[in-house]
Amino acid sequence: MKLEVQMQLKEYDSVLSGYTLLLAFRLMNLCVKAEPASLLPVVVLFNGNEKKIEEVANVGIKADDQLDVYPFHEDLIIPIGKAILDVHPEFKQSLETAKIPKHEKELKFIRLTMPEVDDARRKVLLEGVDTFHDATKGQFDAAKAKYNIRIEKELYNATKDEIEEAKNRFDELYDQYSKSVDKTVGDKKTEIEEAYKLWQQKKLEKQKEMQEKMAAAGEGVKSKMKLPIDNG
Repeated sequence: MKLEVQMQLKEYDSVLSGYTLLLAFRLMNLCVKAEPASLLPVVVLFNGNEKKIEEVANVGIKADDQLDVYPFHEDLIIPIGKAILDVHPEFKQSLETAKIPKHEKELKFIRLTMPEVDDARRKVLLEGVDTFHDATKGQFDAAKAKYNIRIEKELYNATKDEIEEAKNRFDELYDQYSKSVDKTVGDKKTEIEEAYKLWQQKKLEKQKEMQEKMAAAGEGVKSKMKLPIDNG
C-alpha cells in the first residue's frame, strides 16, 4: 500500500477515534452515576484567575450518586460551588464538615448528589443521548466522505490489489468505530433505564408505605368509633 494512502488511513483512524472519545465524554456528562471526570469542564474563577477544578480541590466518590469536593482553602468553597453550578445546575450541593484526626478544626467540603432519574429526567437524558449520537453519526459520515475522496485521489494509478486493500481497511475502520459508538450509546441507555427502574421501585415502596399507614390509621379510627356492648 502506498505511503500516502497509509497516512490518510492513519489520519482517518485518528479522526474517528477522536469523535468516539468526544461522544463518551459528552454522555458521561449526562450524569446518572457520580463521575469525577464530569467536573473536568468546571473552571473556577478565584482572585481574577481561572483555575481547573484539580488545581483548587480534590474530588472523591462518596457513593454511587455522590461526589465530595475538598477545596484546598476554605475561601475557595463559594467560587467552586458557583463554577460547578454553571456547568452542572442539576447537581444538588450541600456544605458538609469532616473532623480531621489530631486537629481541632473541621474541614469544610462540598457534597454533590446526582439527581434521581424520574420520569422527567429520564426523558431529558434519553433525548440527550440521541442528540449526541446523531451528531456523532453526522461527524462519522462527513469524515467518511472527506477521506474517501482523499484516498481515491492517492490511489490514482494504483494496482487492483492496492485499491482493494485500502478500501477494506477504510471500511474496517468505519465499522470498528461505529460498533464502539453503538456500544457506548447502548451502555448509557442501559445505565439510565436501570436508574429509572430504581426510582420507580422507590416510588412504589413509598406508596405502599403510605397506604399501610393510612390503612392503620383507618383501623384505629374504626376501633375508637365502636360502641360498648350492653349485656344487661
